Amino acid sequence: MVPSNTANVAGDLQYLLDSSDATTLITEPAFIGRFEAVRADCLRVHRVFLARTDSAPSGVRLWDDLWRGQSASLSRIPIDSEAIAELIYTSGATARPKAVMITHANCLWSGERDSKHFRLAPGERNLTALPCFHVNAQSYSVLSTMTVGGTVVIMEAFSATKFWNQVRRHRANVVSLVAPLLRMLMAQAPQPTDRDHCVRLAIFGLNCTEREHEDFQSRFGVPLLKGYGLTEAMTMVSRAPLDGDPHWPSIGLPALDREVKLVDERGAEVPKGQVGEIAVRGVPGRTIMKGYYKNPEATAEALKDGWLLTGDTAWMDGAGYLYFFERKKEVRKRLSRSAARTYRR
Repeated sequence: MVPSNTANVAGDLQYLLDSSDATTLITEPAFIGRFEAVRADCLRVHRVFLARTDSAPSGVRLWDDLWRGQSASLSRIPIDSEAIAELIYTSGATARPKAVMITHANCLWSGERDSKHFRLAPGERNLTALPCFHVNAQSYSVLSTMTVGGTVVIMEAFSATKFWNQVRRHRANVVSLVAPLLRMLMAQAPQPTDRDHCVRLAIFGLNCTEREHEDFQSRFGVPLLKGYGLTEAMTMVSRAPLDGDPHWPSIGLPALDREVKLVDERGAEVPKGQVGEIAVRGVPGRTIMKGYYKNPEATAEALKDGWLLTGDTAWMDGAGYLYFFERKKEVRKRLSRSAARTYRR
């Protein structure tokens, strides 16, 4: 599958369909217009299914009709563990987004890693309002919970005013948040029911201030388990420990099966306390991505001698905790802008 960001405009969608060699589109009435705007240029797409509706325009089939009446005894299709399960497109901060090849083994391994790190149990209920076109929700919420036979609760959209009522209604005891959602929750007026829930853990990403961190935990009584991951690693690379000092604002220690080092421009490991690029040792198609789809040059640049170069920088303290610094490419862009200004002067 090739999940598409719901914010993608028609041109973005066309790029995904063309570059991924997609032949089938599954969408819904709210988004079909974006495809219709570029349909004539998407020559490989010959099947279009429309979900969440009882009617479809000409040339489009209803998703419900595809599976309605199918026998439960359909034959299984043999799939190799390292066959591609999905293409997830990166953000494309400096160029067109690249399609990360994620295998079935990548997904299974991700679920195993995350479920063990979060200590998920079969009876737990993991709620997220984050989008499933991103590895955060896929890995931390869906795959991890499915691995242990728990229950995943996926909200269609985030609502700060409804969030805690949704948590209570679905009896969720694990949630997933990022800094902007945390700030929206904190902006709501305090309520007597703020601690009336059974959430034991909030899987957390992106930076917030120490004050925001302390105020959230104090007000809602929920520990924030901060960490770091990326699509190319599917997904967790480091995470704060469940027990003991999280060394806030650290992004934690290398995850259960991860070997991490920080390197300079030449690939040499930097000493503790010095900023370097985060490199993760892994097996392509197993513990890290198989590569970038139809992009051997970018693959060779990212995967070197068994290491995934993430493009992110961090520093490590004496206890081995990592502290995120910034995107390496953002540094390059600032340096380029600075050089351009110097040249103009």
